[in-house]
Amino acid sequence: MTATQTASTAAAAAVHKVAARGFNLQTAAYEAARPSYPSAVIEHLTTVAIPKLAANPSTCTVLDLAAGTGKMTRLLQSYNFRRLVAVEPARGMRDKFAQTVPGVEIHHGTSTQIPFPDATFDAVVVAQAFHWFATMESLVEIARVLKPGGTCALVWNLEANTGLSGRLRALYEQYDGGTPQYRLGLWKEVFEKRADDVAQLFGPVQTHVVEHNIEWTENDTWMRVLSKSYVSCLEESEQKLLEGRIRQALREPGLPWREKDGRRVMDFPYQTDTVWFTKK
Repeated sequence: MTATQTASTAAAAAVHKVAARGFNLQTAAYEAARPSYPSAVIEHLTTVAIPKLAANPSTCTVLDLAAGTGKMTRLLQSYNFRRLVAVEPARGMRDKFAQTVPGVEIHHGTSTQIPFPDATFDAVVVAQAFHWFATMESLVEIARVLKPGGTCALVWNLEANTGLSGRLRALYEQYDGGTPQYRLGLWKEVFEKRADDVAQLFGPVQTHVVEHNIEWTENDTWMRVLSKSYVSCLEESEQKLLEGRIRQALREPGLPWREKDGRRVMDFPYQTDTVWFTKK
């Protein structure tokens, strides 16, 4: 085995097995159905959480870690940073990223093996992913590649857990198989149980929440569910059963569907959470 193959094998082992398998199986569904991030979130990220990004973008070097298909990267790309790069462990995601964000470098790596030298980045952004690798080892590696005074920002979209959204979540979340989903809050444990160690690396952890709505069609809604790693890992027969239950719930009488641009859509409530901390 070559050194490159050994490194690749070690990197794969560092990725949660459900994430590694699921995000390679349904890359197209992920790209098509996963929501982007509201402009208010990006504005806050670049003016409050990491103000240097908006104030002096031409001097900033930024990493999108666990970039997926580039949902966050595309929003950051408009700032014309000095350098914007991405790291993603799943090959299927990297391939899709290369198609959708052709102007940005995408590298193979993980949260514990970021393929860049020490003190490279002014900012590391992790969108919809930190819950998969919320360990001290990951924070140490993120701190390594950040410049002193650089900031790491974690961003998550989360469906509301009320009304129809809550009923839909009850249908599909039963399949999560004990995976460390964001909603469970397990990602916070590293900041709580290793607080002294984290404080050696970073300043205080800060948070910001934006509530908003996202328009979905019935098909959009199912594809979003299918894009979840633990759903994409299900046998096809089980996926079909779940799809039937989801569509049945979406066809309940009295739901506020409306026609828009030839599509039947409905607003689904979301919140987007941003968590950030700055390297000492």
